Amino acid sequence: MTEPHKPQRPKPSSITETINGFVRILTMSAPFDLRNPNPNQNYGIHGMDLRMTLHKDDLAIHFVASLPVYLPHVVEELLQKHSGTGQSYNPFSGMGSDVGYHSLIQQYDSQEMDDCDVLAGGKCYNGGSALQADEWYAEFLTGGLDRIWEKLEERWQEMCQTA
Repeated sequence: MTEPHKPQRPKPSSITETINGFVRILTMSAPFDLRNPNPNQNYGIHGMDLRMTLHKDDLAIHFVASLPVYLPHVVEELLQKHSGTGQSYNPFSGMGSDVGYHSLIQQYDSQEMDDCDVLAGGKCYNGGSALQADEWYAEFLTGGLDRIWEKLEERWQEMCQTA
């Protein structure tokens, strides 16, 4: 028996540049609507994602933001669903999703290597913080990409000093 076709997210697009020895990778993932009445095949809706990765040597730092950009028919649906409800939820506010790292150097004693699609070799130590990502998102809104590149480099320097 053939397994049912699993819908796929759109493939992300990336831009890579090297500045001052750092590799900067800016990746955008398109919004999607992969809902299905069958709960076993329902992959939901999601807005656009922005990922900024700063990489040098054996350490990469990233920031991920979920942007309030949806497919047009999803925007209409969300507006209708939430208008006049008095709810404080705003599906168009966006948020920081993750500030994290990928390292070939163990950061704490019990940490184990995981699969890694960022560093060469396919394995790394990694971790992140969604709470910190919201703080960075506020700075992203006022300082743009340049501010986040600065913060990523600051974090990279901090992690190199503690290694």
